[in-house]
Amino acid sequence: MIVAKATPAIVALERKMAARLNRDRAKNSLPALVYDDALADIARAHSKDMHDRKFFAHDSPFTGSLQDRLDRAGYLMQTARENLGEGATIDHAQELLLKSPGHYANIMAKEVTHIGIGILDVGTKQQPKLLVTQVFATPIKNQDPVAARGVMLRRIAEARRAAGVRALPSHALLEKLAKKHIADVPNGADASANQRIGDAIAGELQNSGMTGVSVGTTVFLAPQMYEPSGLVTDPGARGYGLATAPAKDEQGRPAIKALLLVGQ
Repeated sequence: MIVAKATPAIVALERKMAARLNRDRAKNSLPALVYDDALADIARAHSKDMHDRKFFAHDSPFTGSLQDRLDRAGYLMQTARENLGEGATIDHAQELLLKSPGHYANIMAKEVTHIGIGILDVGTKQQPKLLVTQVFATPIKNQDPVAARGVMLRRIAEARRAAGVRALPSHALLEKLAKKHIADVPNGADASANQRIGDAIAGELQNSGMTGVSVGTTVFLAPQMYEPSGLVTDPGARGYGLATAPAKDEQGRPAIKALLLVGQ
């Protein structure tokens, strides 16, 4: 892992550029981004990598993609973007970025909340030059399965209201079965998991008053990323059972898995 230590003067420049960037966002009535030292370390290391290995690109032959760098640093995020630029001063570099449609879109992105900037002074007194990496992200904190369940239930209720169908009540048996079988939900994507779980609980629905049950499984880094499917807006649904538990996503990052049972 590359580590690029910054002098107080460089840190001051990085902060100054972040302040400038937030002023640019304010002109479009966008909220200021929170400065994130962890993102700054990742950004600065990429600037150093580009300078040392003499390339200028988002993907490094040594550290990989931005996602790879974030994963290696243990930085959990919902979304991330990156700008690369250079200029004689931070204002010069920022003006050049603003003139580029792709870089401008990153600066003005509404879905990001944090920023870190990594600057390397690669110029001379005669020819000043700053190499700049800006990393934008929306970080994710380690998730609590109980809190994730609450977010999912709110999303389900909102989806049913939007579809014009009545609220879906909790069903005691389905809740019990969801808790029993949440361990059967795999960490990675598995299209056959729903069928296996449905087959496993079919016999336990006898004498429940349910004519059938639909199974939904999902794994997400943050409950805000959960998007209810058509399963939850079925007007014929009579009740639900929902269980959540800690998991790992396909990249091995801390995540939440959920098992939703909707009875008819």
